[in-house]
Amino acid sequence: MKLKNQYKIITAALIAAGTLTGCIGSQNSGGGVTSTAAPIQASSSNTKLFVQDTNLTVKLDYGSNTNSIIHYAPSVKFNITNNGNEPIDLSKSTITLVSQDMNGNSVNLGSEFQIGWISAHQTGYQLSFVKGNGNTQVGQINSTNRGVAAIINPGETISLSGGFNLNNSPFNISLALSTLSIDGSAPAPTPAPTPSPTPDPTPTPAPTPAPPPAGDCNGIAEWNSDTVYSSSGTKVVYQNIEYRNSWWTKGDNPAQNSGAVGSGKVWTILGNCDGTPTPTPTPTPAPTPTPTPTPAPVPVPVPAVGNLDVIIDTTNTNCKASAECSGLKVHVANSSGIEVATVTVPDANLGGVLTQPIKNLQAGVTYTVTADNINNTTQSFDPITAKATVIKDSTAKIKVSYDKVAIDTGSLTVSVPNVLSSYTGDLHLNIINNITGAMVAATSVKQGETVTFNDLPVTDESHQYSLQLLTGIADPVRGLYYSVNGNTNFAISKNKTATFNLPLIKSEKNLHEVVVNVSGLIGNDQITTMFDDAASSYAYVTPEASVNGKVTYFVESGLNFGITLRATGTTTYEKSQFNFTNVINANTVYDVNFAKQEKPLLTYDYKVWFKDYNNKFDIMVNGVSSGKSITLTSNAKLASSLWGTCFGQTLTNEMATVKQVGDVYETTLTAKEGSFNFAQQCTLMYDDKTSEVLPGSGGAAHNLMVTSMSVDGATASINQPCAANGCKDPGNGYVNAGYYAQWAVWGRAYNPNTMPFDAINDIIYAFIGFDPATGNLKTLDSAADSWGLAATSRALLQYPYMHAHLSFGGWTNNGVNTAPMFQKLSENPEAMKVFAKQAVELMKKNKFTGLDIDWEWWSDYANSVAPAKNMLAFYKVLRAELDAASKIDGKHYTLTMAVNAGVDRVNAMQNPSNPNSVADFWKQVNGLVDQVNLMSYDYHGAYDQDAAYFHANYDFANVPVEKQAAVGQNTGWSIKAVTAAYQAQGIEAKKLVIGLPIYARTMQVTNATDGGLLQPITGAGFGDYVEGVLDYKCLINPVADPVTGCGMNVAPNDVVFYSADSTGEQLAAFNKYGREAMQPWGYSPSTKTFVTFDDKWSVKAKTQKVVEGKMGGTMFWELDGDSTDPSKSLVRAAAASLNGK
Repeated sequence: MKLKNQYKIITAALIAAGTLTGCIGSQNSGGGVTSTAAPIQASSSNTKLFVQDTNLTVKLDYGSNTNSIIHYAPSVKFNITNNGNEPIDLSKSTITLVSQDMNGNSVNLGSEFQIGWISAHQTGYQLSFVKGNGNTQVGQINSTNRGVAAIINPGETISLSGGFNLNNSPFNISLALSTLSIDGSAPAPTPAPTPSPTPDPTPTPAPTPAPPPAGDCNGIAEWNSDTVYSSSGTKVVYQNIEYRNSWWTKGDNPAQNSGAVGSGKVWTILGNCDGTPTPTPTPTPAPTPTPTPTPAPVPVPVPAVGNLDVIIDTTNTNCKASAECSGLKVHVANSSGIEVATVTVPDANLGGVLTQPIKNLQAGVTYTVTADNINNTTQSFDPITAKATVIKDSTAKIKVSYDKVAIDTGSLTVSVPNVLSSYTGDLHLNIINNITGAMVAATSVKQGETVTFNDLPVTDESHQYSLQLLTGIADPVRGLYYSVNGNTNFAISKNKTATFNLPLIKSEKNLHEVVVNVSGLIGNDQITTMFDDAASSYAYVTPEASVNGKVTYFVESGLNFGITLRATGTTTYEKSQFNFTNVINANTVYDVNFAKQEKPLLTYDYKVWFKDYNNKFDIMVNGVSSGKSITLTSNAKLASSLWGTCFGQTLTNEMATVKQVGDVYETTLTAKEGSFNFAQQCTLMYDDKTSEVLPGSGGAAHNLMVTSMSVDGATASINQPCAANGCKDPGNGYVNAGYYAQWAVWGRAYNPNTMPFDAINDIIYAFIGFDPATGNLKTLDSAADSWGLAATSRALLQYPYMHAHLSFGGWTNNGVNTAPMFQKLSENPEAMKVFAKQAVELMKKNKFTGLDIDWEWWSDYANSVAPAKNMLAFYKVLRAELDAASKIDGKHYTLTMAVNAGVDRVNAMQNPSNPNSVADFWKQVNGLVDQVNLMSYDYHGAYDQDAAYFHANYDFANVPVEKQAAVGQNTGWSIKAVTAAYQAQGIEAKKLVIGLPIYARTMQVTNATDGGLLQPITGAGFGDYVEGVLDYKCLINPVADPVTGCGMNVAPNDVVFYSADSTGEQLAAFNKYGREAMQPWGYSPSTKTFVTFDDKWSVKAKTQKVVEGKMGGTMFWELDGDSTDPSKSLVRAAAASLNGK
């Protein structure tokens, strides 16, 4: 049985009924900090194709029906209003609600809802419902006059009337009201293709008189703060406005606790009590559209965004300084169940209130907040549904409050069947309180798994439960659709565990073909395809990439279905993405032609010269051949004296005008005569003073960043080498980081401009120096830093997905071990503050996104004195400084740490026998850092004696018992063991980043048995710059070339490899010892040397373990050691694996 973390939400009804009376108060009994955190950016990798049109609202009027109605509820209305300024085609929108009776049985709404002939529109309207996932009903609105669009004009309300056929049980109106929503495309919808075949026209009904206007509020009682309104649907009047309650209430002022249907407020506004109906504006008839067999797709708009404030109140808990509460998380997911943001509550806010702003959320999408459980507490949400729809350029709010309470509880175990093998993603289970519509618990689970929900309040008059699956699952390629079908009510008994088998049933609805004809792709370019539907009825299988030609999908009849087609590859197209949306009632054809971009875009680029000592840099302009003037914005001024040539003109000081704007400089270069010729080179120089970023005893390090440019007043965007694939993040939701070692510019001749920017999404810049006595930062090599920082800053501008961290520490720092340096620094609070302040300033000055600490304490100290207390104090200072900067800049700056990958090192930080230990060290660290980078290499090397073994093994395989201690099998010296240890001590999996070496270690051994594996070691084997160590590129390409092969010493060319690509006895040995350990190896007969390294196979195998374990990603030490041949690159192998290749 798999026990999941659950996210409990206890209903507002529980509070209102008085159960929590003794726990609620305004005093901050927890004593924590109340503050607003720096905003974080939501993930933008999962954009919804369908969004809620915030100009449309829908209200459900259940009329005078009461709980005594069990057969037929008459006079029910769906009132739809256009609050915008443009006409909207309602046929493109979808209405959804959970429709069930109080026994949990589905209530099918059918097609009873209509409005007769509206002369101004020359048509009537009909609202028809079909069954969706679970007890959800999905409604579509259509015109009853074929050929006339179902238009609703600005300011207009259309009321569709009918009734509910019930199942001998009252209708659950509270649940329906809390889940009612209208979703669909934007006000200017994409025209739908004419379906084939064309359906028969619907007969035009006889004209029906418009319904009479609503009356006044006579006979409706005034709201009274002392009155208990126990029945939902009770109407009251307050301040001449009519309201209706959604659940039990007393003392909730309607003016302060009301909203539209679905707002989660106790009172719903029905309208003014002036007895005068709102006049319906005269609509402008919509023109009859001309059918087109296959319309040209509308250009893809940039999704509008809004914000969400998540408020987390732990005041009434015992969380302050509690290890149990440390790392408390709140999750934000969109309507498809895809998590877009995670909030970790800082320890300082436990026992207080944290407000976490989340930016860049897609507008028109409804988001749900779920929260980790705290033992012996309940949760309540405002709104009670824990949902809010984000509106463009506005901020929505969702609050979760924890309260200490003692109530009787039980558990529920849910078994999820495995019905669709092609879908491998998560399913999202919600437990709903049927009385109020509030969510009580939520979790994610995969097909075939079993999950247990604990601490559910027992079933009583306030708690009656049903299980909901957020979405069904579908594979349009195979035409398979599965959703929950059947009663999902269950009861909870005190101290007992109920069981439930989720009824995930195959749909029997008719299917229609959706044919996509693709043309225009060039070379090896492909298209990726994604699906969506307006009601979020399904989570979809992602099909394999396709090419030019015909692809057929099979879609449920009546589904408001969307498809996104995106070109990927090396070609730039005029339009790289097409979106189609349509209600699929017949076979449908979409023709897509990808046209190559012939007219170049206006872009610019710049590059600081490598290994130049005169501050030279080039600027480039693309997309236009000539121009009279260029204006560039940079962090530094140009040199005071201009000389040389620029775009065919001889430079003089008179050509340049400079003005300072804040902390940047705007420089305009004007051609003296004629025009600049952008086909020619332009070399400029920046000055020393304004470009200085870091002092040093041998001179300062400099950086030059050109952040914008315009040509003759036209704005140029910076050149993006990743534009051909839409600058898709190569990590695909994971980290793929590489350490850049600034000293590699010398012996290895590594040009930082050649880093594999298209395969990594995080550059860890090693290393920045510091004075441990004062905390002052310094460059360790001013020339190397000037080239490396400039290349990294440029990459951050060119690649939107890129992150970069300034790294401090390392095993040695200019030949000095850094562990004693960090120890000294952390013993001085003032020095730590200076360090943190200068580090954040340097980070911001170079446009980096975070800091990385590589405190390798084990180089100088035993496990028995591991410096947990000092390290924790240091991280807290850094986190505080980063958070302060984040709050000012409106972005989240990250903190990462490099850690040892031995289980004994992990445990040393919390071992009570260590006087420097902290009992919950790793839980506290988890709340402070964003990534934990495991140095999961150097497990073994020439420093061993007894048995030659792998230096980066994932696990162990067939190691003889007498050698298990020597290779660390008994003490957890493996990636598998250490990742489990970190998680057991409190580091969440998503923060663990697995380190992969781009270098080999060598050991001379006594004999060649099994390629030297497990044989006694006699000393260090061959190496390049250092004995016993050589770059991966040197091992696989043993030539005298520091860029592509070896530098000082060429590796022998007789190495026999034992790998997944081997044959014969080498493959047999690999299968026995190396496959499970995920390590190849080699043996050089001429030097009797055992070689341990990683190859493409082992990198991919380990990366798949990262994905399977839902860990954070991969990290490489160090980038300059990789092969320059992309087909042999380890970094690219990891990126491919993270992208499922």
